[in-house]
Amino acid sequence: ARPDESRQLEAQFATLPTLATPADLWQRATVLGQACRQIGRTVVSLDLLVAAVALHHNAVLVSFDADFEAFAAVSALRLQRLERPT
Repeated sequence: ARPDESRQLEAQFATLPTLATPADLWQRATVLGQACRQIGRTVVSLDLLVAAVALHHNAVLVSFDADFEAFAAVSALRLQRLERPT
């Protein structure tokens, strides 16, 4: 986040619930990553873990990051993409 966004993000994150990590998180992330590779997308490991937790909980993943669209293309990930104001 830009410095001017940082304070606002911290305040917003403090209000969000946290989701438990499933015991088989790494296995789920591996399967998801392989599915992305099959469509020609290489994804970041940390993003795989975030997406796997969201999928486990059937949670909507809200992000500015377009990379999560690959996960939504190969899974039931519910994604809400945000756009940065210009």
